Amino acid sequence: MTRAEGESWLATFIQDVLDRLSARGIGDTSAHLRWDRVRASSKVDEEKALCEAAGSLGLDPYQISDEIASFIEEAEGLFLDREALIEFVSGSIGTDKEKLLGWVRRMAKTAAGSYRLAELRDIVADVTTVAPTRDGEPAWALGYRRARSMRRACELEQNHRFTSFKHLAERFGAGQSYSLAPKVDGINALRRERPDGVHVHLRNHGDSAEARTSHLFAMARAIGDAACFPETKIAPINGLQHAYRQSAGRAFAAEFLAPVDEVMSMQNDKRDIFSIANEFAVSPTLIERQIENKTRISQACI
Repeated sequence: MTRAEGESWLATFIQDVLDRLSARGIGDTSAHLRWDRVRASSKVDEEKALCEAAGSLGLDPYQISDEIASFIEEAEGLFLDREALIEFVSGSIGTDKEKLLGWVRRMAKTAAGSYRLAELRDIVADVTTVAPTRDGEPAWALGYRRARSMRRACELEQNHRFTSFKHLAERFGAGQSYSLAPKVDGINALRRERPDGVHVHLRNHGDSAEARTSHLFAMARAIGDAACFPETKIAPINGLQHAYRQSAGRAFAAEFLAPVDEVMSMQNDKRDIFSIANEFAVSPTLIERQIENKTRISQACI
């Protein structure tokens, strides 16, 4: 079921329930009032975006505080794509929202070449031509397909490894000055389309081994976001687990960094999960997921 089909089914269900209540003489309830407001808001793009963003925070859009309303409205001015907006707002739960917004505003204004992947846009254009979108395609399938297509476009051998986020960034045209963005909670990376190319602002996680792994994976996710959603001008990469574009980016990153065929070959050679993960500079969990998903990765890439 697509999102549009789901929304249509739910709207019909709600209306049927309210019609039955009205037929029994119960027609002036808070449910009727809220549904009238929802229907009215759904006809105005700005109001619909605000309602969905508030809903992603688990809040009633008609009873949110001025502070939350202001946060959503400011975010709406930065993230013009509705899905990107909703995922950004939803990913802000439990964070300092003003600090997060300030970080995004600073990154959105900078034109520094230290965040630019000069060659990514042209490669993405080739990838989207070779692997066009499919109607109703699950997020993971889109991510896996585009990852394989991207590796082919980059002429990477099956056993090619990326050792760090800088190593990966350089493959897409980043210069020696490419660097991490300042630390902030609520986002892993910000991907922007600029006249001079794609810019990826990779949030600094620190200097630990786990942080280095996170940097590489987040960079691959940002590249995957550009490959899967090239029409979006600015998009967040964050910790949401079930959001469509975040799921697509994770699937892309997994298959791009650690191709399942190579992982299975190494496992057949009696390599354990941890040594395979170390070889690809990724987490053992990623390798486990690749092995678990080997069948559907193959099916997605048919």
